[in-house]
Amino acid sequence: MGPSRVMVIVALMFAALVTSSLAWAQNSHFVRSGTAGVGDDGDLVCSGWKIAGLGSTPVEDTVTCSANGTAIYACINHGGNHPSASNKETVSGPVSGSGTFLSGKNGTISGSVSAEAPGPGTFSCPPGQDFVLASVSYTGITLSDSLGATANIAGAAEACLLSGELAQDPTLCP
Repeated sequence: MGPSRVMVIVALMFAALVTSSLAWAQNSHFVRSGTAGVGDDGDLVCSGWKIAGLGSTPVEDTVTCSANGTAIYACINHGGNHPSASNKETVSGPVSGSGTFLSGKNGTISGSVSAEAPGPGTFSCPPGQDFVLASVSYTGITLSDSLGATANIAGAAEACLLSGELAQDPTLCP
């Protein structure tokens, strides 16, 4: 066997080693899907998740939390009352938020990602009333990463963001 043939064999073995290392680094999977909740501002918060299978070399991975969101916006007067049942807006639609993380030597990442509530569109309040996000709910909550891993978070996340008598109003906090 000539020296050029040995070089070709060594180069092929090196290429196979590098390729298998890259494939191992991209074997991401959720070992814990975590939980979903609602932050003080009404955002969906996906936390407590963990991704493994990222290899021993640091890997950058973008994690996205997605859901179907419903938000109820309302106008509250300065006396703290909701003066009219028609003075509110319910908005539904898909929401998502992402974060980019760097894996450690152990090939895992964990963290928290938030997604903003559906926006109010063109809804606004008349003079003398305050615009508030009254309540939110999120269903169909999923996590995904930029390397192909996916996970479902069981259940829904919902919250009434009002207090006192307003929180008892079923038109604002179903």
